[in-house]
Amino acid sequence: MQKKKIITIISIILLVLGCSYIASSNILSKKSDKEITLSKAELKRFTEAFNTDEYKGFLEKTFNKQDEIDWDVMLCSENGLVKEVTDDSEIRAYRRIKCKDRIPNVLYSVNKETLTDYIKKYTGRDECRDDTLTSWIYIDEFDSFYSEHLASLKNTYTCTAGKRKGDHYVLRFQVNSDSDKHYGLFADRVISFTKSDEDFLMESNAIQWDDHCDKEHCYEAKLSRVQFNEPIKLITYPAELDDRVSIILTKNNRFLTELKMSCEKSSWKETRLIKIIDVGFFDFDEDGVKDIIIIADSEFGKQVLLYSTGSLSTFIQRNEDSFEPEWIIDENTMSKIGGDFTVESMKNIFSGIDGVYSSYEECYTAIAKKYYFDIDWNYWKYNLIYADDDDIPELVVDHPGFFMSLYTYENGHARCLMNHWGYGMGGNPGYQYAPGKGIYHAEDGSMSGSYEEYMSKRDKGELVPDYEIEDAEKYHNCTEKEMTDEEIIAEVNKIKKYRFEQIEGTMRFEELMGSLNGAED
Repeated sequence: MQKKKIITIISIILLVLGCSYIASSNILSKKSDKEITLSKAELKRFTEAFNTDEYKGFLEKTFNKQDEIDWDVMLCSENGLVKEVTDDSEIRAYRRIKCKDRIPNVLYSVNKETLTDYIKKYTGRDECRDDTLTSWIYIDEFDSFYSEHLASLKNTYTCTAGKRKGDHYVLRFQVNSDSDKHYGLFADRVISFTKSDEDFLMESNAIQWDDHCDKEHCYEAKLSRVQFNEPIKLITYPAELDDRVSIILTKNNRFLTELKMSCEKSSWKETRLIKIIDVGFFDFDEDGVKDIIIIADSEFGKQVLLYSTGSLSTFIQRNEDSFEPEWIIDENTMSKIGGDFTVESMKNIFSGIDGVYSSYEECYTAIAKKYYFDIDWNYWKYNLIYADDDDIPELVVDHPGFFMSLYTYENGHARCLMNHWGYGMGGNPGYQYAPGKGIYHAEDGSMSGSYEEYMSKRDKGELVPDYEIEDAEKYHNCTEKEMTDEEIIAEVNKIKKYRFEQIEGTMRFEELMGSLNGAED
């Protein structure tokens, strides 16, 4: 009996002790889950960490989840992963894929296994695909990625605020801008990660695009299901920030491009836009894709800037600078058009019936009118050529000696085959076509050598090369067909026998209208 009492007492003591341990563990757990504001000393340590090559790249671009981390940018930070290629067999393999006889730049490579380990270190995921690096070429033979370009990241950052909840951190960084800009590309970053031992497992980096924006003139719009499967956001920043209006485009909080908001047209004087009046989205260039229309006040009166977004995705892929307006309408031109500075007026003037045209004559008339209504209307010349073997001509719009555009008509819309292609300088005398063959020719001669290419249409987009010739002796096949060197030379020699004519504008606007109206009759 006494023994039972002792056992019972011991059990109770153990139970109480156990409950006390559980209770204290819960208290500790709750304490660790409490959100803590980081001290100045901690912020300073994170400032130092995220200005090293190891972590700086994570602040460069937005990523909403680990899948969206731009590992190309991380390799730009020269953090020891990349090596210069000296092996001739690797260089030859790269040249073969890129259709190059020489590589003017240094060739860099990163081993796929090395990159896989690197990605796992910062995400915890053991995953690296052949297309993980979008601007690098993967060569299976060497299990490595290759690129000629490796830029350094120039931004530096200051950690201005942060919170911790257990091992999870959310930090805010300010870009150290020489011009003291903290909006647009220089907006603050808010990065989230979990600390694991000595490493950070990255979760997201949100660039604060909306900071200091003009909320009245920020919009979301669906431009094209083909180019952008999600709406793009147009974000406007007022002139008070930098003496002129600026606008960027983002998608899913990720930067796409900046719209050029200053005009350098006929007078070659820069015109600053100082206030947005209205913004609209509709297809004004007959290609079936919604475009962007900005109506604004400038130093020299009201203006309409028309941005043709049909080539926007290609522009973004080329990583070029600000996206320029295709046409600009000032007050003098508007009086000639008979419209006013509203989106509805522009839509009535420039848009077809539901954006579809019943004939090439109607479509080309609409295109030519935009050039005729442009500030530089007097520079443009036009032509109709029959490059293909069908009954529909192509429309040439030429700024003689500078650049030209070429359009064709397909399925009720215009398709731009050449979008402001430059010529007349740098050894490029212009472009030619073989009537009825659908083949186009370009050449460029300079002190460094000569270059030719024969081009044609694909299913969509602008003209692309089929064959390239360097220094009149090095032939390259740019098609998807498997061809020997002898077959490539034979095909090019066959093409050379075709009759080629210069693509050039020969008519004024009124003459073109007469030709199109005559065609309609």
